[in-house]
This record gives sequence, structure tokens and C-alpha cells, in this order.
Amino acid sequence: MNVVILKGNLTRDPEIRQTKSGMPVVNGNVALNRRVKRNESWEDEATFVDFSVWGRRGEAFARHHGKGASVLLRGHLQLDQWEDKNGDSRSKVKVVVDEWEFVSSGSSSSHSPEMFSPDDPF
Repeated sequence: MNVVILKGNLTRDPEIRQTKSGMPVVNGNVALNRRVKRNESWEDEATFVDFSVWGRRGEAFARHHGKGASVLLRGHLQLDQWEDKNGDSRSKVKVVVDEWEFVSSGSSSSHSPEMFSPDDPF
């Protein structure tokens, strides 16, 4: 099973581009924070994860989210492989997003998060 669920904040505005065939794809990065105990004190530690959202869902994601936005992402891991300018093999693991939720920063909100899934029309 290849399922990933992440909750964090966008580190930059999502970047939208199109493939050679015209398919929209949005790329971004999310910061995931956790508390870890080192020696006798607790410290914040961040992990940064690249992600992509394809098609009309990607366009909708880019319209609704910007740098600093809090999001909940659900998707799967994908290994990207390529050759750099020097001919060296490179690779990177990223998350391909299938669904996402708007996450409110206010605790008094009575609005429940809205999930966007692969079956939603855009």
C-alpha cells in the first residue's frame, strides 16, 4: 500500500505549469513540524516535502492556496528520476496529491474542513 497523509504549511506559492501534452500540474513544498526531545529540552524540527497536484485539481489548489497556508494532503509517493546537466543520475521522492483539505488556523471556526477528492468535478 502506498498512501501518505501530511499536514503542514506551504513554504512557497504553488507553481503551475503545463506538460507538453497540455496537462496542468502544480508543484509545491510543505513544511511538516514536530517536537522532539533532545537532552532535557523539547525542540521544533521541520521536514520539507515536495508535492504535485495534477489536472484541474491542481489548478484549483493553486487558486485557493498560497505561501503559509495550512493544508492536509492525501496522496501517494512517487520516485522521480532524471539526468542532470553533467549526465549524473538524480532522483527525488515526492508526494502526488489525490485529495486535500483546507485547514483553518482559527480554533473557534464552526466550519469543518472541505476535502477535495479525485471524484470531485472542477
